[in-house]
Amino acid sequence: MMNRKKLTAVVASVALVAVLGIGGTLMYFTDSDAKSNVITLGKVDGSLTETGDGTETSDGGRQYDKIQPGDELAKVPVVTLDGESQDAYLRMKMEIKGFEAPGLDGYAEKIEELLDIDKNVWTKGTDDYYYYNVKLTAKDMENRPQDAMATFFTKVTIPTEWGNEVSEATFKINLVAELIQADNFEDGQGNIIRDADTNMIIGWNNTGTIEPAK
Repeated sequence: MMNRKKLTAVVASVALVAVLGIGGTLMYFTDSDAKSNVITLGKVDGSLTETGDGTETSDGGRQYDKIQPGDELAKVPVVTLDGESQDAYLRMKMEIKGFEAPGLDGYAEKIEELLDIDKNVWTKGTDDYYYYNVKLTAKDMENRPQDAMATFFTKVTIPTEWGNEVSEATFKINLVAELIQADNFEDGQGNIIRDADTNMIIGWNNTGTIEPAK
C-alpha cells in the first residue's frame, strides 16, 4: 500500500486565453477559457467553471491531498455560454502532467481513461481535442439553461492498482475550453469533421492558426 500522505493531485486550469481564428478568407469569432474570467471576442462569450472537493488553488484549480488508490475526487468542469452569446460549438483540450519520471509510462493515460466523460456527447479527435457534439445555445436561458452548458466530467478516479511508485507524485490536469461561433460554421461547409461510422464530431476545419487576442 502506498503512503497515503504523499500523493497529491492538483486538478488545475491554465491561464485564460481569448482567441481569434482566421482560416483563408473566413473569419470566426471564438473564445477560449480556462477559468471563470472571460475576455469577450465578437459574438461568442463563455466561461469554464470548476467545482468539487479539495482546496482551491491560486490558478482556479483544486488541490487534493492525502489521497490513496481507489479514491474518487469530485471535480466538475462546466462550460457555460453567456446569456448574450451567439450559438457556439465547443471543444476541450486536456493535458495531464506529472508522470514524466522513468517507470511511469501510461499513468497519465490511465487517469484519462477513468474520467467519467460522457462518450455519447464527447468524442476525442486525432488532434487530442475532445469535441462536444451538441451545439450550445443561450437563446432560452430562462427556461432551458442546460442548452447553454456542457459538463466535461464529474470525478477523477485514482487507479486501485497504483502503489509506492507514485507515493511522492504530484499531477495536474490542465483544461482549456474553446468556443467557436456556429453561424457559418455548420455541417455541409467543410468546417465540421465527422466520423464516417458514428457521425460524431472528431475535428474542425478552416479555423486557421489560433492565437491569443491582443
